[in-house]
Amino acid sequence: MSRSVVCPRGVGAVGGLVLATVVVLLAAGAAGAQPPCGSPPCGAPPVPATATVTVDCAAEESVQAALGTPGVELTVEIRGICHEDVVVERDDVTLSGRDPALDGLRGVSPDTRSLNAVLRITSSERVRVENLSIADGARNGVQVDDSSFLVDVVGCEITDTARDGVQASSGSSVVRVTDSTVTGHGRSALAAFNADFLQCVRCDLRTDAFTILSIVGSRVVVTDSTVEAGQFALNAAEGGALIEVNNSTVVSDAWSMGAQAGEVLVNPGTTFEGSMLALNQGLITLNGAVQTANVQGFNVVDVDSMLSAAGSSILGFTLVKELSGLALRDGSSLDGDLVCELAADAWCGDPSTGVTGTASCDHCATLAPAAAASVIGRGGAPAGFALPEMPVFDP
Repeated sequence: MSRSVVCPRGVGAVGGLVLATVVVLLAAGAAGAQPPCGSPPCGAPPVPATATVTVDCAAEESVQAALGTPGVELTVEIRGICHEDVVVERDDVTLSGRDPALDGLRGVSPDTRSLNAVLRITSSERVRVENLSIADGARNGVQVDDSSFLVDVVGCEITDTARDGVQASSGSSVVRVTDSTVTGHGRSALAAFNADFLQCVRCDLRTDAFTILSIVGSRVVVTDSTVEAGQFALNAAEGGALIEVNNSTVVSDAWSMGAQAGEVLVNPGTTFEGSMLALNQGLITLNGAVQTANVQGFNVVDVDSMLSAAGSSILGFTLVKELSGLALRDGSSLDGDLVCELAADAWCGDPSTGVTGTASCDHCATLAPAAAASVIGRGGAPAGFALPEMPVFDP
């Protein structure tokens, strides 16, 4: 298709040249000139909606390199054990194995600084990690941080790191661990810092130190799981942190749970072994929970703290101190002596049936306070009674 231009009278040579140029340009446009380049660049294929890439670890292929594959939704199939530290920094990613016994990641970096991990997920949304083993981290196993959202860890085995198995920090939201084993870590199996949410369902969680940590406004929820520890199985500390346990088994040779300026909520179907500690405005709430063993033989509620039990059983000498309180409600019982000191108090419906030992508290007493103090007092605490020295918790 061509277009003609009629020159008006009096147009000179220069004007004619300009008009001729216009004719040529119009003809070129009609012949199919390309529009200006934008995104994607001219000539580049469009980004696919989904992409799948397989990484052969035995051939020394790289998971990190595979994460650069174009695709709105990307699945990286890991085959074998890859020895590399991996950082995910994009949305809609799945890292998938067939079986944790066959496929996974092993850390190689000696870096022990904060946020270092075998697998770090940062500034990302909708990331899924499934059927992989993750081990040998100089610091953490799986690290989720910088406002990452909806991260799922399913059917994984996360073992043998120097610090934490799974850590959520820096405002990460909704990290969900399901049907996974998280064991053998230097500090904790699960740790949440700075208003993060971390959930574990049908998990096996074990460490020699602090198996679950919730710090500074974070929330950790554990359901249908086993939690075992050498020191503290559950520890909620600072800034209103919360740990909620549902229908689970909690075992420690020392402290089953600690609430230090935080809250531990233990719901029906949960049994626990080990002492309880509520300290510095801490709150422990037992709803239909049973303390089945207490190796240390005592529980402590101290410094403006509260232990509230509804339909629950408590075992061992229990000391309530310094403006703190204990409430035995809805048929709760305490199998042991109960002592209140320094303006602390306890409330129970019927001390003669609710407390098997001697109770010296104003609203839960089997003896007059003066007589009770002479009978048990602090001197009635079991041998070895002492509060633990707590470390400073940081990510």
